[in-house]
Amino acid sequence: MSKLLIILFITILGSRNGNTVYLCNGAKSEVYHKIKNCLLLKKCSTAIEAVDIATAKKRQRRECKHCFTKK
Repeated sequence: MSKLLIILFITILGSRNGNTVYLCNGAKSEVYHKIKNCLLLKKCSTAIEAVDIATAKKRQRRECKHCFTKK
């Protein structure tokens, strides 16, 4: 329950400043996504986590080329 509250809190704070990104927690995942319904993120077979960009970078993730190049 507390993990859910932390994720919700991060999502709310991140959405205020446009800092929220989405991670697939799969073992081979290497990118973070700007758009929660990114076509490539839909292929994720594990949990999707909302975090801020700093957290994603600490986990050595890079931008998804698909959703970060869309305007």
